[in-house]
Amino acid sequence: MITSGDIEEILYKDLKKFKFKQYRKDAIKDGKVDSERLIVLCGTLEEDVFWSRAFVNINVCVPDFKGMANTKRLTEIERMLCNISSVSKYDESTYRYEVRATSQEEDPDLKCHFVNIRVLFEVLNVN
Repeated sequence: MITSGDIEEILYKDLKKFKFKQYRKDAIKDGKVDSERLIVLCGTLEEDVFWSRAFVNINVCVPDFKGMANTKRLTEIERMLCNISSVSKYDESTYRYEVRATSQEEDPDLKCHFVNIRVLFEVLNVN
């Protein structure tokens, strides 16, 4: 059985290769973003007959440059992450995930912009 916490761990591990500084949702620094950071936020894992599904938001924050969005870097990151996917096993459960949507957003409180990657994560319920 895979939990929402397991999903976050799987994605953090798979995303290490991109070399972003990773923050857990309960350890996000407040205030202005001064370096790129990656955050994984897993939604509710909903059970179905064959698959349990959750949508996961992967956000990569990019500091603003002279008060403006660094659109070149945001686009590079979006291209880098837009095709992530996997089919594998974890704790004897088969899972798969793939990107369903991407966007570039602003966070005025953190004085940054970020790339949002929306991922559908599915866990097979049959053995």
